[in-house]
Amino acid sequence: MKIVFLGVSSDDKKFIILCLAKIMSYLGKVVIYSTTPYGYSKDKEYDYCGIEIHQINLNEAIDPLIREENINFIDIEELIPIGGDFKAVVMCEITRRSLEHTAEFVKKFAWSNQANDILLVYLNILEYCKINEKYLNLFWDRELPSFTHISHKCMFVFEEINKIIMVESQFNERLPLKSLTKSFKLSLMEIVKALLDLEQKESRKILKKTERMK
Repeated sequence: MKIVFLGVSSDDKKFIILCLAKIMSYLGKVVIYSTTPYGYSKDKEYDYCGIEIHQINLNEAIDPLIREENINFIDIEELIPIGGDFKAVVMCEITRRSLEHTAEFVKKFAWSNQANDILLVYLNILEYCKINEKYLNLFWDRELPSFTHISHKCMFVFEEINKIIMVESQFNERLPLKSLTKSFKLSLMEIVKALLDLEQKESRKILKKTERMK
């Protein structure tokens, strides 16, 4: 399986990808390929928060690197050769610079790879901000090519406890999924359910088992 995460690189984006990797590691080995560093190792391949990370170059083709038996996450913010047979997840924050950069990148990616379906994830939605879910939905409906369909939408609110877990994980390299807020875990499971085409009961079972993993 090959899952491509599109969007501006940020700590929030990486934290969510790591959480998804840990949850899906219950089903098989997950490897993250990224053009930007996750941890603080000088090596190109290293373990971070229990997940294998491969840092790749912008001009490096992905297909020769990945193994079909693994669950392969590809985290990119610029266009690189990724081959075919993938699922695409767009992760966008609501600041104008991030939103416009991501939209332009996704359009290039869609035309280059003929991406027919994407899963859209909004990061850091603010409760009283006019740049809300409704505004973002209209924005993406206008920006995407006509042949690209938004199959699912999901949003994350980083409550303080989730921010604390994210920051502490950068130092202790641990991901205590059980300590995340209920709403945050529900958003994670919505993505897992959509990517793996699972029933709600199945996705909840995977999360519970993953929470008990060290």
